Order: sequence, then structure tokens, then C-alpha cells
Amino acid sequence: MAFLFFLLLPNFNLASAAITEIGPPMLGFHENITAGGGSIIPLTKFILQGDGSNALNKIGVTLRASTTMTVLEQINVLALYRESVSKPNFQPNEDIYMGGTFQLNPATSTLYVLQPTGGYAVPSSNTEFYVVASTTGISNIVNGNAFDVQMHANYASTSAGALGTALLSPSYKITLRKNV
Repeated sequence: MAFLFFLLLPNFNLASAAITEIGPPMLGFHENITAGGGSIIPLTKFILQGDGSNALNKIGVTLRASTTMTVLEQINVLALYRESVSKPNFQPNEDIYMGGTFQLNPATSTLYVLQPTGGYAVPSSNTEFYVVASTTGISNIVNGNAFDVQMHANYASTSAGALGTALLSPSYKITLRKNV
């Protein structure tokens, strides 16, 4: 009898995705912000849940100038981190840098591929990831230059396929200023 019940269930699917996105990516800040030289800024965050064996191989992210970026070297580093679970939200001294994702002096309007060395087996618990930028020293900052971040649909490449909801028109931006 239990067998017949199982056969009669409509659209019952025993398969599940090896890695899933838990909600769309979000900005790492909730208002327009001003950053000075040497700032560390969580640009965006996203949450993945896996099966412990399938890996996150790479993600794509674009820095978008919302003003003319007259000096490209104002953004010093772009990198991917994952939550250490010791404290919520991005903590630069506690969260875990994903080796191999370091991009030096990223330009705006360029798609950057952040590729963790060897991939990262996403566990079955929700894992939060952060795309982080740091600004250069004060001498390279141009007051009023600004940027934001974009993540296109299928921004994440995994061993089970591509996934990810687009974040194309962020509500907020980062404005650079020498004296913050």
C-alpha cells in the first residue's frame, strides 16, 4: 500500500541540486558609503548550501564605476572570503580568505573571475561568502570617484553546474574620499 501511495504523489522529485543558492546575492552594505584610503569593504554577500562533495569553482563579479574613475588604482584588491561562523557579517580578521581569489588593482567595467585554489566543497549547512574590496593608499584616492558591484545571472560555477541570481542594479554605491 505504501508503494502505491508513493506512485500517486504528483510531481514528487527525489533529486536535489548538489549546490543551491539560498536567496539572491545582497550588497554588503545598506546605504551609500564613503571610503578612504586603506578601507576594507564587503561589496556583496551570497549564501550557498551544498552536499559536502560538490565544489564552488569560481565566481564572476564586475566593479562598475558610477562616476568617472580617473585613477584606476584606487581599488587595490578584490577577493573572495567565506564566513568563519565566529561572528556574523564580514570580519576582516576572522573570516576566511579563499586562496587564489586575490585580484590586484582591479579596473571597473571588467568581469573578474575569483577562483578558489582547488575549489571549495560547499558543506550541507548554509555558508556565507563575501566579495571584498580594499582601497589603495590615500595618495591615489580621487575625491568623489564612486563605484558599485554587479553579479550576473549564473555568477557561480560549481562542479554541479552554474547557479546564481543576478545583482545588476545595486541601490547603493561606494564614494571615495581622501579624508574620511
